[in-house]
Amino acid sequence: MNTTDTRLTNRTRLDAIEDEVKQLHPLLNLLLPKMPRVQHVEYTHGQHEMGADFVLSRQDDMLPDVDYVGVISKLGKIVQDYSDIERQIKECEVERLFNNGRKKIFLTEIWVVATGIVSPGAQQKIHAAYKTRKVIFIDRDRLIGLIDHHLPNYWTDVSLELGDYLHNVWTTNDQVDKSMSLIAGHNDRFYVEQDLFEAKEFDKRTQRPPEKVNIHDEISRQSVVLIEGDMGSGKSKLLRNLVDYYSTPQWFLKHELLPVPVSFKDFVDKFESNPEKVVESSVPPDVRKVKPENVKYLLLIDGVDEKDLPAERLAEAVVLAAKAIDGCKMKGVITSRWCEAFEKNSPLRQSAKRVELHPLSINRLIEFIQKLCRAFDLKSRLVEDLKGSALFKDLPRSPIAAILLAQLFNENAKDLPSNLTELYAKYTELSLGRWDVDKGLETLKEFEALSSIINDLAEHFLDNQLEQISIGEAKGFFDSYLKRRNLGLNADALFKKFVSRCDIVFVDQQRGVFRFKHKTFLEFFYAKAYSKKSLLIDGRVWKPYWVTSFYFYVGLQKDCPATLDAIIGVKPRNEGERWMRLIHLPNYLLAGFSSPYEIAEAALTRSMLEAAELYLDVAKGKVLSPFSVFPRLHFLWMMQMMVRKGFGFEFFKRAIAYAALQIGEECSDRKRCGLAVFFLSVISEELEEKDCFDFLLENYQKDLSLEVELGIRHETKDHRQRSQLIKKMDQRVGRALKASPPLRQFVLSLYEKPMRTNTLPEGKNRVSREGENKRSR
Repeated sequence: MNTTDTRLTNRTRLDAIEDEVKQLHPLLNLLLPKMPRVQHVEYTHGQHEMGADFVLSRQDDMLPDVDYVGVISKLGKIVQDYSDIERQIKECEVERLFNNGRKKIFLTEIWVVATGIVSPGAQQKIHAAYKTRKVIFIDRDRLIGLIDHHLPNYWTDVSLELGDYLHNVWTTNDQVDKSMSLIAGHNDRFYVEQDLFEAKEFDKRTQRPPEKVNIHDEISRQSVVLIEGDMGSGKSKLLRNLVDYYSTPQWFLKHELLPVPVSFKDFVDKFESNPEKVVESSVPPDVRKVKPENVKYLLLIDGVDEKDLPAERLAEAVVLAAKAIDGCKMKGVITSRWCEAFEKNSPLRQSAKRVELHPLSINRLIEFIQKLCRAFDLKSRLVEDLKGSALFKDLPRSPIAAILLAQLFNENAKDLPSNLTELYAKYTELSLGRWDVDKGLETLKEFEALSSIINDLAEHFLDNQLEQISIGEAKGFFDSYLKRRNLGLNADALFKKFVSRCDIVFVDQQRGVFRFKHKTFLEFFYAKAYSKKSLLIDGRVWKPYWVTSFYFYVGLQKDCPATLDAIIGVKPRNEGERWMRLIHLPNYLLAGFSSPYEIAEAALTRSMLEAAELYLDVAKGKVLSPFSVFPRLHFLWMMQMMVRKGFGFEFFKRAIAYAALQIGEECSDRKRCGLAVFFLSVISEELEEKDCFDFLLENYQKDLSLEVELGIRHETKDHRQRSQLIKKMDQRVGRALKASPPLRQFVLSLYEKPMRTNTLPEGKNRVSREGENKRSR
């Protein structure tokens, strides 16, 4: 329905009002208090109304004064017969009592509210008759606008009282959602559907994994649903989304559930685990009075784990809540972190349907980040950069991780890889209890002790290449650390709290083993441990097992010229390490982005020359490489893709011009220089620079091999505007191919034959400029 149709429907709705007292007055009684700067509204209709059906006090726009407004309501249109309105305006001049008789006032302003039109002639005559009075007319269309803004549920099929309650619940929930957002300065709400599964053990007999469930179906079928999830999995966000859903009139009418949100702490402490007390406190009496019998209250209870109770007591409290909700013939949704006591408590399994929030799938994580990027008005290529990152698969797949990542996008949108360390730093702080410190559930001593102990554990794991250790051995690190310090902490209690509240480690009680959920957490804490001392920079920087630890080590320092110089100075010892250097050197540079920029300039120059040398060594057969099975053009495409993905960030843009000039000074081999500048050019292309290949053609055109020229043609073929140098090169290559069948055959081999068989007679490794120039003359 378009805007015009909606307005016509709303006009019809107002025209249908037949009883001023029973229909229009209740509407105004709800609408007037919601209007800006209105402080208090009194309903004065009756024998002592003295002209005004309502009187309200309103703060002045500019001064600390209070205006008193009399509201006169009328059904239908006001055209010629307005004598009754004149009488009421005149009566409004007398002094009256306000604020339950505690204050004497005079009305300073009068509003005439009508459900129909008010003709211009009627307005002019009334203004002329009462020149000394401020009279404002609110006709049908203005009234519709006010209702749209302050009381939108009036237009639905929900009763006035229920509609107002739903709107108030929705508004409050919306404000809470925005205030709880981790995205600073962003007001728009969005939600990515989360995956919920039945919380039950893997059935070894049937090999049937837990089934995916629909939360609305479960709420419809069950009396109480308990939603469990790890830290940062989005439990509270899911509950706020449910409040948003069930406070929308159309879904209220469909499900016949009236939402009542409350925290678990208030439910237990303030309302003594009594659902009826929650309803009495949260739902106004007039709403409870008009609620149809078939409509049930839906209690949405958040944060079981925020109630400071032992695990067994928490489980008992949830059982008590579930039984009380069912006994009152209500429904409930309760959220909590996963708790081992829930598994053991058989009454809980009978009283509530347990479901689990699973980590976001890769597709959902990408969808989540894309929505966040749109919210921040960031370029979609950032998501592509992230997906192309080697660390993407290691990203914790929770909403909070995605939000933290989006925050980093927003703060430093063009240098994502340099900030993955910060993402891990923030995420692991939250996982170790930084949030709980802020909530008062943990002491700072516990958090700092855990941080140090987990660093020691990471060193032990990585240095000894361990995948897991025994639970007893893990507890030994807690005992050892705390015995040597007078912190007043109990090792067993701290270990138990750590494994129950931290989602980066996993404890298998049946097998008696302790391990980290992912190696990247190990690598981060290993780097964090050595950031307090010194990590030896050696050949490990080009080894897959160690490269992420060194990446985090640089990222934690940020400004570390000596460390970067040492890494750059470690020479690769074989082809594998040469590839590792090409791929990971830009990550090291981005991680240390606060270091002096001349390091990045020199490193970019060196890396492009090394890339050119590596390409030539493989293409010429100097290196017996597994890549030799590819045709030259395919291999060149792979090389340029690695280069542009590694260095295609805004951070390196300033270094490109320096490197382009420096390459010529540092390299005597013109062919290698041209290839190095070609790789620089594709980085510029990735950064959306103009005429990226002009410098290459101006300075190295005669030194370029045919596959490089073909590469340039591929890179520029879709450009709307191509430079004259590109056009001339394209025409020259095109004429040469047209004139020479052997050359065409050789070009075909560049695309199809492995490099070992790609040979060209001496002097034919590039298109002859001299011959082409003669033919063109």
